Amino acid sequence: MPKLEDVLKANGYSDTDIEAMAPQLADPKFRQTFENYFAKIEGERDQFKAERDTYETWREQTANPHIAKQEQIAAAARLEAAQLRERLAIVKDLGLLPADEVKPATPEVSGTFNPKDHKLVTEDDLQRGYAQFADAEGRAIAMAADLNEEYRALSGGKSLYEYVGQNGKRGMTALREEAIAAKQQLDAYVASKFDFNGKRNAAAEAAQKAHDDKIREEERAAMAAKYGNPMLRQPALSRQPFIPQRNSDSKFPWEQLPQDRRNARLERALKNQYTGQPN
Repeated sequence: MPKLEDVLKANGYSDTDIEAMAPQLADPKFRQTFENYFAKIEGERDQFKAERDTYETWREQTANPHIAKQEQIAAAARLEAAQLRERLAIVKDLGLLPADEVKPATPEVSGTFNPKDHKLVTEDDLQRGYAQFADAEGRAIAMAADLNEEYRALSGGKSLYEYVGQNGKRGMTALREEAIAAKQQLDAYVASKFDFNGKRNAAAEAAQKAHDDKIREEERAAMAAKYGNPMLRQPALSRQPFIPQRNSDSKFPWEQLPQDRRNARLERALKNQYTGQPN
């Protein structure tokens, strides 16, 4: 059985990626999950090889002799047909057979044997199937590793092996059987079951909020450094107050009696009218 690290390298993982996964690779539960999966795949591969060996035995002991025999029969038939055509031409030349009774020669029988015509599996089919099987095996291993890492990143460091299915099985084994029962791809089923999209969006929103808060904090710090903290400044009189000025008695309008305010207004009106200034 190949090492898990070698399988990951064969599927595009660099040494840096594998070093980052060292805690997971050192986890006995994590490794046991994949080793069980590898053992199952290797068992299927061995069964496939056994079927191929059975086919090779049948091809060598049954199919090839039968094909050779049929080729011999075809060759004898072609020879006989050539001899008959030659005899027919001689008879025609001697005038012993009318031209209208001469039937067209039977086309030669081709000696090419096509296994597809007999629904037979060829060695090329076996090699191509084995290559596809090996590729599917590697992609399945990489998918399982990626799903576990994404679940770990989105769930605060938890492992998929902690999941227990209704059938009592754990981790990727339970999820794979559930995905098969649901007639879904494993990666789509796991992403939907644990709401990967929702967790990604929540993480992105939290990261954006932290980024925005940091920018605001930096802006406030820059303003405080440039202009000082307004909460720590010494109070000072306003340079352009909007409240009315005190009168000659050092009183604000609301501190005067109504009669005094009325007299002041009349005095201002008469003064403005005399001087020509607007009220």
